[in-house]
This record gives sequence, structure tokens and C-alpha cells, in this order.
Amino acid sequence: VNNRFEYQVRATDVDAGALTFALETAPPGMQINSHTGLMTWAIQSNQVGLHKVRVVAKDSEGGVAFQEFELDLTAASPTGA
Repeated sequence: VNNRFEYQVRATDVDAGALTFALETAPPGMQINSHTGLMTWAIQSNQVGLHKVRVVAKDSEGGVAFQEFELDLTAASPTGA
């Protein structure tokens, strides 16, 4: 919406421990809150195309899980077209 992407990563630790989140692969400008897992991206008009994303969740004991996906951005149609 309004050239802004948001995605809430959800993960749980089997030991109920705290998790930290990080982006291993992401388009320029995409960010993730390391404590909440909220991903945000203010998409620029020149970022049309396919973008790979890999987000990782880690616990304090070395446990790791990841999710990978692709975002395919197309240019918006001019109004009235």
C-alpha cells in the first residue's frame, strides 16, 4: 500500500526462548526489527523486478530457522489507462 511493504515474521522457539530476526538476503532499503520480526520496505519507483528475500530467526542456544520468498514488483499503470 502506498509503495510500502510490511510483513510480520512469526516464529516460536520450542524452549519458549527469545528469538532474534535478521535479513540475510533482501532488496536495498528493506529492514527487519530484530526483536519483533516486523519487516518494512519503502519501495522506490526504480525497484521494479524480482527481489529475493531470506529472513532468519535464531535463538540463544544456536537454533536457526529461515524463510525464503521472492517479491515480483511491476510498474503501476498510469491512472485512467
